[in-house]
Amino acid sequence: MPHEASSFALASAILQVRPDCIHRVQEQVVLEEGVEVHGMDPRGCLIITLEGAAGDPLTERLYRLRDLEGVLAADLVYQHIEDDASAPHHKETAP
Repeated sequence: MPHEASSFALASAILQVRPDCIHRVQEQVVLEEGVEVHGMDPRGCLIITLEGAAGDPLTERLYRLRDLEGVLAADLVYQHIEDDASAPHHKETAP
């Protein structure tokens, strides 16, 4: 099987949300492509990840989420970008 190019970007973030808006914001967040909610504190905190191809503007997605009504802050916690040049390569041998 030939080696396929693989590139991706992954980021995690915390959204501080007004507690009275937490469920509505959570519903809106998951509508954004490549975004998942991994934790929720009803007092006003969502833990999310954002995924996409390397070169995708994940920070622009985070800015859109920050601008949702009820979101007080959106803080980037971690970001990792891996492209074909940095991905591990496996040498294949023919049988």
